[in-house]
Amino acid sequence: MITAHTAELDLDIAKTEKLYIVIMDINLPGMNGIKALEQLRKMEETQKIPVIALTANARARDIEAGEAAGFHAYLTKPVDVSTLLDSIQGALN
Repeated sequence: MITAHTAELDLDIAKTEKLYIVIMDINLPGMNGIKALEQLRKMEETQKIPVIALTANARARDIEAGEAAGFHAYLTKPVDVSTLLDSIQGALN
């Protein structure tokens, strides 16, 4: 597991490491998670990596925006571990 405290660092890591999945918060310092997902989809080396949103943004409009952005799954905090594990398994299959 590799962690990054900003989306910009995540993008740099994603370009150089072979990632199987990304779990990303929406509320990040600097670039938010939705903008970071857009950047991941633009780069050839990262466009197929499944990205799961894990966020405190649980209002209906936040969930709709996350789903429209193209996250593999949009999970809210507090995290339900079995749902997270199911989402990871689904993304890896």
